[in-house]
Amino acid sequence: MNLSSFTQLSKRNWFFWILTCLMVCLPFFFVRYVPVTDLPQHLCQIKLVIEHFSHPEAMQTYSVNWSGANSLVYMLLGINWFVFSPIAAGKALMLELVFMWVLAVFVLAKRQHRAVESAVLASMLVFNASFYWGFINFIIGFPIFIGWYLYVADHREEQKPTHNIGIVILFSILLFLAHAIWLVVGIVYLGVEDLRRHRTLQHILRDCIALVPILMYSFVWYVSFSTMRSSLRFDIAPHWYTLPYDRLNPQWLIDAILGGLHGPMELLVLAGIGTWCFLAFFTNRGNIRTGIHFNFLWTCLFFAVIAFFAPDKYMNTISFASRWMPIALTFFLLALPEPKISSVYRTALPLLVVTIFFFATGFLWYEFEKLENTGLAEALDAIPDQASVLGLDYMKGSIIVCGRPYMQTFAYAQVLHNSKINFSFAEHQNGIIITNTKNPWTQGLEWMAEDVRGEDCQAFDYALINALDVFHAYISSPAMPILKPITITGQWRLYQCQHSVQHKGRLFIEN
Repeated sequence: MNLSSFTQLSKRNWFFWILTCLMVCLPFFFVRYVPVTDLPQHLCQIKLVIEHFSHPEAMQTYSVNWSGANSLVYMLLGINWFVFSPIAAGKALMLELVFMWVLAVFVLAKRQHRAVESAVLASMLVFNASFYWGFINFIIGFPIFIGWYLYVADHREEQKPTHNIGIVILFSILLFLAHAIWLVVGIVYLGVEDLRRHRTLQHILRDCIALVPILMYSFVWYVSFSTMRSSLRFDIAPHWYTLPYDRLNPQWLIDAILGGLHGPMELLVLAGIGTWCFLAFFTNRGNIRTGIHFNFLWTCLFFAVIAFFAPDKYMNTISFASRWMPIALTFFLLALPEPKISSVYRTALPLLVVTIFFFATGFLWYEFEKLENTGLAEALDAIPDQASVLGLDYMKGSIIVCGRPYMQTFAYAQVLHNSKINFSFAEHQNGIIITNTKNPWTQGLEWMAEDVRGEDCQAFDYALINALDVFHAYISSPAMPILKPITITGQWRLYQCQHSVQHKGRLFIEN
C-alpha cells in the first residue's frame, strides 16, 4: 500500500474516500466515552507501562512484553497517550483504526480496479462486533493482511527472490505483532494461494524459508502462552456454542457481520448492501463471469469457511469465528462487478446507505451516553488518586449497544486515578504488560458482579457500581451498611467501602 498507488486515485475516488473518512468521524463527535467494551483496559496497559518505568519498586510483579504477539497496537496507543488526554487517546485510537481499515479497503479496490462504491459500502463493516468489544489487536491486523495480500500472496512473480523473502519476513512479523491469529490465517492463506495458483516449488520453498524465523519464534511464544493460561486456569479448550449449520441463521449472520447496535438500523444497512449486490448480479447477468474478481471471491470463501467452521471460543478468545464475517463480506463486495445503472443512482445508493448508517450510529452513541451511561463522569471525578476501586456491573447489557458495553468501564478509574482495580488485562498475559500476581478477592467479578462477597469490599477503598435506581436505593439503605454512597445520581455511582463493617459471604445483591 505505497503512497504512489494511492495518489493515483481519480477525482471520483478521492471524493468518495474523503467523504467516507468524514462520515466515519461523525459518531466520535457525539460522545466523550466511545462505547467500546475493552478500551478502558487497553488504556490501562499504557498506564501500567508508564508506572512500570516511573516506579519500578512498586511494579516488581509486572514485566513489559515488547516482542510478544498482540503488542503492535499498543505502540500506536502509547503515542496517542503522550499527545492527547487519556480519554481522548482511546477515542483517537479507535478513529485511527477505523481510518486504517477504510484506507486498506480503498487501496485494495484501487489496486485491483474494483468499483469505488463497493469500497464505500465495505468501509462500514469496520463498525462490527469486534469494534464494539474492543478487539483492537484483531482490528489492526486487517490492514496488515491487505498488505500481505497485495505484496506477498498476489503478483509474486514480479518480485526478485531476495526482495520476496524480505517482504514475507516483514509482513509475517507485523501479522504476529498485530495478533497471533492473523499470523496463522495469513500463513494458511499463503499456502493455499501458492497451491491454487500452481506456483513453482522454488517459490514455495522461498516462502517456507522466509517463514522459518517467525514460525520458530511464534511456536516458542505459543507454548509459553498456553502453558501460562493453563496454569492460571483459563479455559483454553475450543468450544462450538453454535454449530456450522446453525450459523446459517439470518440473525447469526447479521450479528456476525455487524452486531454492534440493537434496533433496525443495522438490518436496514445490510438491506442496502444486499440491494447493491442484487443490482451488481442482475445488471451484469449476461457477462457475470467477466465482471467478477475471482481472487476476491475465493478470498471471501476462505474467510467464510473460518467463520462457519471455527470454534466460537478458543484459548479464552471469544467471538473466535464470527469476527471473520465482516472481512468475508468485504472481499465479496469488492469481488462484484459495478452495477450497470445510471451514474446518479450508482452514486446515490452507497452514499445514502453510509449517511444513514453513520448518522444513526452517532445518534445511538449519544443516546447510550446520555440515557444509559449516566453518572459515570461524576463518579470517576469523585475517586481520589491512588484509591483502590472495585468495579461491579449489574446491568450486564444495554438496550442500545450489543454485547457487554459496561463490563470494563470501571478500569477508567485506573486510567484517570492510577487506582488498583479488581481485574486487569495484564492478568491475561497477552498485552504489552503482564503480571503473574494472583489476587485474593473473588475472580471474575467483571463478568458476574453478583458473586461479590463482603470480604471483597474489605480489599478496596471504593466500589464503582452500575445498576438501576432501585438497586442503588437498596445499597444506600441501612440493609447494606458496608457501602456508603458518594455520588447519588445516575446509573453509575461511587460508594465508599466501610472497612469497619464486617460482612461475611455473598452480599446476595440482585438487580
